[in-house]
Amino acid sequence: MTDESGSRAVAMYFEGTKRGEWHLDVVNPKGLGEKIGEHVLRAFMPCFVGVDRVVSLNQVFWRTMEELKGPENAHALGRDSWVLVMLIAGTMYELGTALDRLANEELSIAGARSRVRTCCSWGDIDGIRKRWSTGNALASMVRNEIAHHLGNPETYEKGLRLACEKPTLRLYSSDGPNERQGSYEGAGEVLRLGLGKESGEYEKFVDQMGDDVNKIHPALLTLFREVAGRASIPIEDRRR
Repeated sequence: MTDESGSRAVAMYFEGTKRGEWHLDVVNPKGLGEKIGEHVLRAFMPCFVGVDRVVSLNQVFWRTMEELKGPENAHALGRDSWVLVMLIAGTMYELGTALDRLANEELSIAGARSRVRTCCSWGDIDGIRKRWSTGNALASMVRNEIAHHLGNPETYEKGLRLACEKPTLRLYSSDGPNERQGSYEGAGEVLRLGLGKESGEYEKFVDQMGDDVNKIHPALLTLFREVAGRASIPIEDRRR
């Protein structure tokens, strides 16, 4: 199918089944970029990558919770769940930064100029963007000190100073002889002491993160469809 200029027409199709395998195809992706702006299409891509990453990590988290339940895996479960939650949080911060960039990209459709953030469906995303973008000090700290890095030397210096005020530091705990059953919990405690955050701050932070991870996938896809719709790109659901 071609448009009035003779070029291949741009379209989007949902194909497959509504309860099983399905996919969304973009016919003529180059033409899509020309219609909504190559910079806009490009800005969506890291957002989609970020959504895939947090959804994947979230699924691994829940599988881990199921597989390691039981007292014989208590230390491994604590170790694994903490690492996965912090990785999700670090990626959510990166996703918030990508959404910041997407918000300010300019749409130029049929001579009308507007920002992506003026789309009706942007409201569902904006709260997530605000909570996880550069303005979130705790998310920034988690990303830089815990999730994607091992922490700054100054953080460990402060944490060790506080830990050494106590008579004992339990460096390692395990539920068996295998290294997979244990955790260097003392080192983790040193890191947390150095960061100076109370456990309640993390708990509230993680609760909000769970809600946002569940919302971001459908919200981003709805926004993408709205942007395409503004450019009069047909979107057909052929799922059976």
